[in-house]
Amino acid sequence: MDTQDLSERLGARLNLPALPRALKRLQALLADPEVSLAEAGARIGEDPALTARLLRTVNSALYGLSADVLLPAHAASIVGLRGLENLMRRVPLRREYAVAGVDVREVWRHSLLTARVCSRMRSETKACPEFDAEELHVFGLLHDLGELALLEGMGADWAALLGEAPGDGARREALERERFGISHGHLGAMLVKRWSLAEDLVRVTRFHHNERGVAEADPLAAFVLVAEAVAEAAVHGAARLQAIPAGSLKLLEVSKDALEELHEYAGGELDEILV
Repeated sequence: MDTQDLSERLGARLNLPALPRALKRLQALLADPEVSLAEAGARIGEDPALTARLLRTVNSALYGLSADVLLPAHAASIVGLRGLENLMRRVPLRREYAVAGVDVREVWRHSLLTARVCSRMRSETKACPEFDAEELHVFGLLHDLGELALLEGMGADWAALLGEAPGDGARREALERERFGISHGHLGAMLVKRWSLAEDLVRVTRFHHNERGVAEADPLAAFVLVAEAVAEAAVHGAARLQAIPAGSLKLLEVSKDALEELHEYAGGELDEILV
């Protein structure tokens, strides 16, 4: 399949779906007359599709902002409560959880767990000092946007591929390139760029699996790579930590003890994430 054809097909009219539980929680929150925009933004930041939709809207030419908006809470303050209500009414839902025998809710759970580990890592490394825990959460949440796009665009074909490489995003990228002509990292970066989101997010989506060794030279890509590996290890076992490139750990100066603490933290958070 031609890479350009696929990206155009998925990008032009792509509406990433949210999970019903996330949307219902948000709708209930917005129905509360006492709700604050900060609360609404925090709730949106628990779902990658809702976050992507909000950021895509706020960073569009419609608002004409001079600087990128990265945080859902900031975006929510710009569109207001009525704007959020109108925006969420147009969000499609992912009602089918089993595709090709795979529970695709794991894609959402993985994104949120990676986001939480990114936030936690802020206290474990001095790397990326220009980003705070909330911003790092967003990078972790949206790093696999390309997977959501492939799921919606390729359906059972991509879900079957997911089943072939559980807990190994780098292996999935290799299979995606072989079968679809594009990886989820490459596709995600193309979509983020097309949607006028932050350039830092383009790098994260493109290189979080260390393509061309970028995540051993770019601290932000390394940050998300390590957080994702910790999230994968929480589900698929600590052996996944051994696959983290030594160069990424060295770049971030994350110790073995810190890595083990993050793994323990992720295991505890996994039980708290309901999708």
